[in-house]
Amino acid sequence: MRCTLFRRDGAIKRVPFAWPCASALAVAVALVCCLTPSVALAGPALDIEQRFAQPDGATFRASLHGDEHFSYVQTADGHLVQKDSADQTWYYVVDEGAAWSLGPRADEAAPASALTAASLAGDASKATYAALGGSGYADTARGSGDVVTLADIEAAQGSSDAGTFGLRSTVQTETSLPLITIVIGFDTGESDDTEIIANGGTWTAADQRYRDDYDWYEQLYGGEYSITNFYATMSNGQFSWVPATAETSAQGVDGNTNQYDEAGDGIIHVTLDRNHGNWKSPREEDVAADMREAYAEALHKASAYIDFSAYDTNSNGVLDKTEACILFINAGYEASAGASSPATWAFQWNLGSMDDSNPHPEVVDGVALDSFITMGETLYAEDAGIPAQPMSVGTVSHELGHYLGLPDLYDVNATASDPDATIGTYPWIPYDVYAASLMATGSWGRWTEDDGTLAFAPSSMDAYCLETLGYIEPTTVAVDGTYDVSSFWSENGYRCLRIPTSSDGEYFLVENRQYESFDKGLTTYYRDAGDEGDPAFYSDTAGIVVWHIDQTITSERDLQAADPSLQNTVNTVDHRPGVMPVYLELPAYDNSPLMYRPFYNADTFAAFDLDELSPLLHNGCAAPADRIASGIALVVDDDASDVMKVTVDMPEAQVTSLTPEVTTLGREGGTIEFVVAGQNLFDGVELRVYDEAGTRIADAWATASSDPSDDPSARTATIAFPENIGDAPVSYTVRAAYAGEEGVPTAAVSVEGRYAQRALSASLGDTTVEVAGAFSTDDEASVALSALSDEQVAELAAASDQVGGLVAGANVAVVNAAGEAVAHTGKLSVTFTVGAAYEGKTLWFAHGKADGTVERAKTTVQNGRARMSVDELSPFAVFEQKAANASPAATTPVAKPLAHTGDHAGGRVAASLALCAGLALVGARISRRAASRCRR
Repeated sequence: MRCTLFRRDGAIKRVPFAWPCASALAVAVALVCCLTPSVALAGPALDIEQRFAQPDGATFRASLHGDEHFSYVQTADGHLVQKDSADQTWYYVVDEGAAWSLGPRADEAAPASALTAASLAGDASKATYAALGGSGYADTARGSGDVVTLADIEAAQGSSDAGTFGLRSTVQTETSLPLITIVIGFDTGESDDTEIIANGGTWTAADQRYRDDYDWYEQLYGGEYSITNFYATMSNGQFSWVPATAETSAQGVDGNTNQYDEAGDGIIHVTLDRNHGNWKSPREEDVAADMREAYAEALHKASAYIDFSAYDTNSNGVLDKTEACILFINAGYEASAGASSPATWAFQWNLGSMDDSNPHPEVVDGVALDSFITMGETLYAEDAGIPAQPMSVGTVSHELGHYLGLPDLYDVNATASDPDATIGTYPWIPYDVYAASLMATGSWGRWTEDDGTLAFAPSSMDAYCLETLGYIEPTTVAVDGTYDVSSFWSENGYRCLRIPTSSDGEYFLVENRQYESFDKGLTTYYRDAGDEGDPAFYSDTAGIVVWHIDQTITSERDLQAADPSLQNTVNTVDHRPGVMPVYLELPAYDNSPLMYRPFYNADTFAAFDLDELSPLLHNGCAAPADRIASGIALVVDDDASDVMKVTVDMPEAQVTSLTPEVTTLGREGGTIEFVVAGQNLFDGVELRVYDEAGTRIADAWATASSDPSDDPSARTATIAFPENIGDAPVSYTVRAAYAGEEGVPTAAVSVEGRYAQRALSASLGDTTVEVAGAFSTDDEASVALSALSDEQVAELAAASDQVGGLVAGANVAVVNAAGEAVAHTGKLSVTFTVGAAYEGKTLWFAHGKADGTVERAKTTVQNGRARMSVDELSPFAVFEQKAANASPAATTPVAKPLAHTGDHAGGRVAASLALCAGLALVGARISRRAASRCRR
């Protein structure tokens, strides 16, 4: 911990600190777990040769390989072995041809069918190997420091023997993990007053023996402020830590002098024949290596009272974080609480990371033991008026948070302790989580009892940590409204709000904190140490806390960060914070964050004459001055209570575009995905379909809700359009509605009927013929062309005395793949290309009809094309105009009988059409737009 600072114009203003004497504890929390980046991450499996023992005492040499996700044991001669979960005996893994199985005992000669590690190349073989040992395997991408969520623990226990070893809990929760507590004393046989000097400290032999009068079971599990009750409360009764009861350590056994130690209470006392190492600086290589040696010895001594393999419930040879945790409590003092020696600084680490010369877990009872937490036995700060007492469970709760994957939320670089640090250099230095979270100064939650003594308990986890561990599911706020927010101790249970924002990766969590139970310890920081005359430094009551989460920072700088140099730096002040309360920043206080007033209630709004709270967004900024408005407004009118109402006004939404995946479907209909783009689309967007008359369609298919998304700038939704059984296409208009109000952008969609508009073309020589009209959608269609005979040209020319020379002509038909005519409905547009020489000139267009007449029309050439509208296809010819005094004067087609004798001429026209239909198809075929083209 450290004194908290306000900086005005680059200067430092120190405010009252909670401890009567800050010297002993000023840097306590700031240095807890401030180790190398590997400190909070799990180590690899033991990969050196060890002695493995069978239940009957026989041994063999083998080594453990892999990591926490998959590990295997390989004998000295390279063969795979696996432990049978039924009889706990190690056997060779063999392949007899049909399937893998367990073969002879591993302490015997390997058979020819014994497999080697090369057989574990794929996921399937790994799963088979794990199954032979009675456990499961699933390929994961989790790093060794990944968060251990409630779901992870539930999944692990659901497929293991967890719960079969007499685990018990003083607080009943749905899921629990055992804590194996090993209290370590040190005794070299010297008299009590023998002076010991080591590692910068001096103490007596009596100081390094564990206390006989500390009841660790009661301290950790029995009281109102126990770790069991703390985690049960934080998880809403879903999870807690319980004593590892399958142990036999007790007073009077093997020299155990602790008067409270009983078999089955989860507390193991051991004494090492060595001196305490005074491990106040575990970052130092020699100190860390010395600790590792002591802890390894303690584990082996503890194995006389506990079988560690009993807690390896998945039988993978590793004590996983989803199975149990080891807590070392070292005799002496807690270094983070004062300067007494010998002392240990509390932290969470891995044995495999402590000594470069021995970078492995410790194997005890055939199980690799690696991750652990540790602390000093006695909390003592004479200068602060704190008498010697068992170390506070706040520290244990904090370190267990690390064990589960939570980062520190204070500035682990302790920049504020640097007298040369200013706002000019570190503009984020005034921002501090302070006591509002267990993972910051809240691990030292405390208050003064009526008799004047200090009581210690951890303050609650913040909403971000609760969400990270899967203990809560915040209610997402997408629309304006007034919402109930309840504390841990309300009858409604803990209820938190999650407010999304327009900035990618940023959101707000709104929770209710009250000065009760574990959060009673907040009073020392926000009320008792404050200035009642200045509302900026005094919170008489607690209330609503609004947390600003920046996932870009948390993902880059938590314990799972890809860059080791950035791990556990979520809230260091050299960058914008990842998790921080939304503080008031007012001109009257130089716009500095009022970190002693994190709570919002009616009194807060009145004291600072607030109409609303308008939190800002980082939007990737480098300095507080570059933040932007969120458009969100919060109002808290209630007095502090365990259920408080928060009114949320979200920024106005705007739909800017509505884009369908396709705009035309075949007559069978089909599904179209729409993308709705806009701003502040936090709530779901509803799509509504209207018919051609502009009437909203009431059928269920014509309304669709958007898919869930964290992106407020875009939503997607799908609509399944029905089959069109009519002849003509059906047109629809789709509108997007947000919060019940329709936006301006619309989208047009058409479903083809029996007939659909087609634009077809083919070429004959230098002439291209285009035919456009409504053709049947049941067939593929293409244009078939053939040359006119001389007789056909003559007959078409004779239909009018105004025509001149032939420009172009052809027999035209639209046919299917079999050469049969494709049905059509309505008028057809026939266009012939005639060349640029005729541009703007008047030409005659004539064609012979099936009834023996010739239809003719004047046409003006545009873009090198002559066009005629007809009811049917037939021989067509385009002629020059013979004389200027020709009539008719309009382009209206005029029918005139073909010159013929009897049915001779008409017969030739019909024969020509039949011939045309049978010719090889010319030009590109146009496939009908079938529904199969559309995404369903």
